[in-house]
This record gives sequence, C-alpha cells and structure tokens, in this order.
Amino acid sequence: MLRPAFRLLPVVVLCISGPGSLVAQDTHYWVRQYGTASELLSGLVVGSVRDPSATYYNPGALALAEQPGFMLTFESLELTRITIPDKDKDIRQTRLATGPGILAGTLPESWFGRGHRVGYSLLTRQDLDVVLRKRDADPYAPGATPLFADIVQLDAKVTDIWAGATWSYTPGRHFGIGATGYLATRSTRGSQLLIDQFTVPNADSGATALAFQEFSYLDFRALMKIGATLGHDPWRFGITVTTPSLHLAGRGDLGINLSSVGQDLTGDGSADAVLASNFQDKLAPTYKSPLSVAGGASVQLGRTRLHGTAEWFEAISEYTVLQGATFQAQSDGSPITPSIEAEAKSVVNWGVGVEHEFNSDVAAFVSYAIDRSTLPDSTSTRHAFSSWDINHVRGGATFRVAGIKVALGLGLSFGSEQVPLDDPIPGIIPPSPVDVSWRRWKLILGFYTGGRSVLDPGLAEP
Repeated sequence: MLRPAFRLLPVVVLCISGPGSLVAQDTHYWVRQYGTASELLSGLVVGSVRDPSATYYNPGALALAEQPGFMLTFESLELTRITIPDKDKDIRQTRLATGPGILAGTLPESWFGRGHRVGYSLLTRQDLDVVLRKRDADPYAPGATPLFADIVQLDAKVTDIWAGATWSYTPGRHFGIGATGYLATRSTRGSQLLIDQFTVPNADSGATALAFQEFSYLDFRALMKIGATLGHDPWRFGITVTTPSLHLAGRGDLGINLSSVGQDLTGDGSADAVLASNFQDKLAPTYKSPLSVAGGASVQLGRTRLHGTAEWFEAISEYTVLQGATFQAQSDGSPITPSIEAEAKSVVNWGVGVEHEFNSDVAAFVSYAIDRSTLPDSTSTRHAFSSWDINHVRGGATFRVAGIKVALGLGLSFGSEQVPLDDPIPGIIPPSPVDVSWRRWKLILGFYTGGRSVLDPGLAEP
C-alpha cells in the first residue's frame, strides 16, 4: 500500500536516488564565460579573441593581441532560481550573490624572444551553491486524514578553479599558435535528507523514516588547451583542443544514515525495521573532464563584426567518482556499498554574436548560445540531475574611461525539463518525472587596461 507521506514523491525520489544527485549545473560546459567583449559575446570568440581572455578561449591568439594589459572581470550580481513545481507549494531556491570571473594578463614582452608572449590566468569554471528544502504537515482531526509530516532537503556546493600559464607565438601578423596548461582544483560537497513521520491509516501506531546521505571531495587534476588562429581582415578563424583532465591527487568522504520503523518498504504486508549508519573518510576521488574541440570564425562588415563558435565535447563513459567500502546494515546485516558514479554524453554547443563599433572607444554587443546538458538520456547514475538545455542571451557595451576599457552588460540564462528518474523501490514507489526550471539573471562588469577594439586593423609585422 502506498503511504500518504509519499505525495512528495518527486522530491523523495530525488533525495534517495543516490548521493550524487545534487550537482545541478555540473552537466553544462558553457555556464561560465570570461573577459570583457568575450563575456558579452557569450564566449563565441575562438576565431576572433585578441585580449588576455585568449589564455582560455584560444591561446594562439594571445600573441596577436596589441598592447595586452591586465584583465579583471566578474559578474557583480547573479540571481539564480531553481523551481520544482508541487501541488501544494512550489519548491524553489533563489540565490543572490557575486559571481566569479577571470583574472588574466601577460608578462613583459622583453623577457622573451621575438614573437613570443607568456600570459597567466585564474578563473572559476564551476560555482554552484544549491539548497532545496520542502516541509509538509497535515493537522490531525478525528475522521480526517491521519497526521503525517515530511522534511526533504537537498544541499550541494561545487567550486572548480583553474590556474593557468600560457605560451603563445606568432611568426607573422596573421597567424598564431599557443597552449595553456591548467592546474584545476575541484571542491564538491553534497547532502540529502529525508524525514517522514505519519500515522498508519487503519491503526493507532506510527511510522517514521530517516534517510541522510552526504559526501565531499577535493580533487586536483591537470589539463591543457592548445590553439591556433589565422586571420586577414575581414575574416578571422580559430581552433582549439582541450585535453581530458589527468588526475593528480585528492581526498574525499562518504556518509550514510538510514532508519525505518513501522513502514512497509518492500510491499509484503509487514513493517520493515532498517537501521544502517556508516561514515568513511580518506577516500581517493577521481573526477574526469572530456576532450573537446572548438572552431570559430568572425567576419567584418563595415563597423559590424559577426562572431560564431561551435564546440564538440566527447562522451565520458560511466565511472566511479568516489568509492566506499561495503559495510553491513546494523539491523539485518544486509550489505551496503556507498559510491558516487558519473557519466556524460557527447554534446555540441554553438552560438552567434554581433558586435557594432560606434567609434574607437564605444562598442555594443548582443549574443545567443545554446548550452546542452551532458546527462545521458538513460542513466543509472545520479552525480547530476539537470537534463535541460540552457539558453544564454547576453547584451551590453564596452567603453573607455581614463584609458581603461569597461564592460557593462546583462545576461539571462534559462532552461526547463522533465527530469527522468529511476524507480527507487520497484513496485512500491512508481517512477515519476520531476518538472524543474532554472533561471539566472546577472549583471556583467569587467575591466581591461590594454589593447584596442576587436575591430581595429591588424598588427604591424613583428
């Protein structure tokens, strides 16, 4: 018999489907973009970038930047909302915070040989902080629906920071090659809590259930971006290859606490008593990121430049991020093996942007990009649950103040989907998709001390 407490079924399923189900936007590769003009163009600058954001978008273009300076950008205000509709009260989180950006620049050119340029960068690839909480309780009255109460809470935080060093070389004014080596540090924490209390419809006895799972890990890995650019106005072209990440070191932990008293979890007509608790630390995590290939182009049409970029990301087969040792439930000795798995399907992201220069100091930008979810259509893993594609729309302007280029703009990112979920208890809790919507509004602000407009003429021959 299906208990009335399971009217929160969609959220309950999310909670008990696995300890990795919390990492929402970790299934998208284009959530974060960097730079002044590059940010306003949604990062669609693989074939046209000519400022320090080239350390990320195309290392080969850094040597072609004129008067490269220091770049600091950040999303000064970022409002993110996740909504899960519920028949009684929608479950949502609204978060207002400062967002990450990029710090990048170049070392003095006199330190290196003719045509060589060396840069540095520090950027945040992922910055996720999600807390979803649902409380529900019905008053008890004789003859009315028996009292039950539920608390469901999902909590996740992910921070992925890349520190890079770039070498770039140009043998002439129209061609550049380069590479950026990154040391990536990924910190992930997640927990999920489910508490059920209710009276059985045909008896005076009560029933309770508690499910709490948590995990965290810190993982260090290395990867590289290799790029080349070729251009003679009005056309510019670029290509980059990002290597899969190489695991270096890490440490993690897993914890689980399960109990059930008076509930029939197996559907055999009798109440089950389950007690299990275990915590394991000093585990060795492994997080993988994919091989990707990006190509881009831009063309000058009068005082307007059109930009376009597409990027292919390789699939990642199912693997174990964090593996715990098998332990026995304290109540009945049944074996439990806690673990976190992940996988990713291959996707192609693309977008287009427009830049119009009013004069040498003022330019306007507008762009659109599609950021596809890497969550496989059919998967048993729950390291992430966001199966929706994200649409990114950005617009704004750059202008000079006291010799510093300032970028100011607005961005809207949005997506929604019915999240497919597995059957957590076959025959007892039927599978049920969850409608989830995600929105992010942000104010874009950045500063750049060097260079001229992307629309400026090419460089003098070195």
